[in-house]
Amino acid sequence: MTNRPHFSQLASAVELALGLVTASVTLAADAISPPAMIQIAPRGRVEARDGRSFEFRPEDLVARFAADGVDIPVDLDHASAGGGNPHTVGWVKRLEARADGLWAAVEWLEEGVAVLKARTRRYISPAIRHTDDGTAVWIHSVALVAAPALAMGAVASTQPGLDQEPSMKSIAAYLGLSESASETAILAAVTDLKAKSVSKADHDAAVAKLGADLVTANGKVADLETKLSAIKSADHTAKVNTLLEAALKDKKILPAEREHYAKLAATPEGLLSVTAIIGGASAKLGASGLDGSNPPESHAQGAADLAAKITAYVNEQAKLGITVTAVDALAAIERKG
Repeated sequence: MTNRPHFSQLASAVELALGLVTASVTLAADAISPPAMIQIAPRGRVEARDGRSFEFRPEDLVARFAADGVDIPVDLDHASAGGGNPHTVGWVKRLEARADGLWAAVEWLEEGVAVLKARTRRYISPAIRHTDDGTAVWIHSVALVAAPALAMGAVASTQPGLDQEPSMKSIAAYLGLSESASETAILAAVTDLKAKSVSKADHDAAVAKLGADLVTANGKVADLETKLSAIKSADHTAKVNTLLEAALKDKKILPAEREHYAKLAATPEGLLSVTAIIGGASAKLGASGLDGSNPPESHAQGAADLAAKITAYVNEQAKLGITVTAVDALAAIERKG
């Protein structure tokens, strides 16, 4: 069985490289240049000081980097992973799998060189995406930190959550997927959701059209209500005319009384009362020379009073929960005398 070297031994090369830079800065600042190659992760499974366990497969990480074709940023204290100001101090241009782990060729910016000279941050810490068992699958960024999670500067820092993916789990849950959904499944769900969405312009146009359609519909409803009211009025007038013409023919009212009864029957309730009055009336004498004269005021008032009594009786019985017709009301009034 091959013995795996202790993590602190794996760290020695990186720490020594940074130490040489610092020492050289102290002796001759003008001659200082940062290391072109740095180790950013060991090979195999290692355990962090805070209890987390990670496994690094350099060949897989190199292949992923090559497939992405995007330089990896080097920042301070994982600013890129934290979502704030990236504060980029260098770029990883190439990854290389070696026997002792994953190495990177770095193009340092002036600020990165200054930080290395000042020794304010001496450790390397990659922000990684990993599987549930801790296997690193992607290097998001590399940071210069003051507090590494392991004995060497090449492993994730002790800042919690930088190597986790809570946001992806939240997105998966929002999309109705399980927390363990793959990146491919999440992207497919997002693509499907985007395909079903509409642009703001289309949305606004649809809302405007609905508003215009509603105005048109309201206008049509108002027009129909007007026509319906006219139809009801015409129907009511026809019923009144039919009733009064029949009453005239049967000699139950005089021609001079017609206009008076027409006014009494102007409403549906009035029509019921007049129908009851005429229904209970006896035939009058034949036509005379007075047919064209107005009826005595006392006679007209009597008919109006009777219609009012019929309406009042119907309403009183309705309050008691009893439904009676105008004819029944007239009969009841006549019985009372």
